[in-house]
Amino acid sequence: MGEKSACGVGLLGKLNGENLLQSEKYAFELLYTDSVKEMEERIRSTNPRAVIYNYHFFTSPWIEDSRLRRKFSNIVHVMLHHDVTQQMINTYKPRKNFGFKYMVTANPTLKGSNNVFLVNRLAPPFKPKPYVDSGIPKIGFHGFGVPHKGIHRIAKKVQEEFDEAIIRLHIPPSYYGDPDGNLARCRVAEVMGIIKKPATKVETSFDFSPPEKVVEFLGENTINCYFYDPLPGYGLASSPDYAVAARRPIAVTKSHQLRNFIGLTPSICIEDNSLKDIISFGVEPLQKLYAA
Repeated sequence: MGEKSACGVGLLGKLNGENLLQSEKYAFELLYTDSVKEMEERIRSTNPRAVIYNYHFFTSPWIEDSRLRRKFSNIVHVMLHHDVTQQMINTYKPRKNFGFKYMVTANPTLKGSNNVFLVNRLAPPFKPKPYVDSGIPKIGFHGFGVPHKGIHRIAKKVQEEFDEAIIRLHIPPSYYGDPDGNLARCRVAEVMGIIKKPATKVETSFDFSPPEKVVEFLGENTINCYFYDPLPGYGLASSPDYAVAARRPIAVTKSHQLRNFIGLTPSICIEDNSLKDIISFGVEPLQKLYAA
């Protein structure tokens, strides 16, 4: 998988890779690299039966080089892909997918095929501390500061529904999309421009925290919100997986990236219910995700 794991694709690949290390049936090794040469050297030194590549066209384009598949044709090469559509599955052919015979995607909303296998999403294996209700609603968000995350929508909903609240934003830098944190600071400025009520406070943090700290942060919130743009054709978002692990209420928009949360009962979509209503549901709507 890519050496620069400071993105959703890298973190999801790391989570799946570390889970495979626990297998009692197969012996796995993890390699963090962005080099075809280093990948070839590891294949020669370990002589594996299979290689799984953590792929995204933007973060790991070097994986598109098919020379390794041709050079080591006796090995099963598998692509872990994060932006998969049903049409891609229905028309899948190895020669049109960089020589990969098989593809795996962590998207249970799709239907697999003989070449494409679906796996459930993995929540980070960390437990939050017990939630303490301070009497003031804490509305949380964790993710990168790119505009399509819809962070401004969280501020608007809080402004509409609450006279007193704390908006807690954890917006780390993105190695690929926001290395200097400029976008993160822009999102915070947008939020500050929306909030007008003096009893509504905004707390921010920008460090790239380890997964267990992210789960702890989300577990301290009354509710965690992901109000993404529609984003048709995008793969499932990985940030909300941490909110699932935090075992606190979650509110989402009906974004294509959040379609694994759409259809839960009662609805946690902000188009259907208010933040106050979704908070009142507790974690009941999320039980299906906990059991996956």
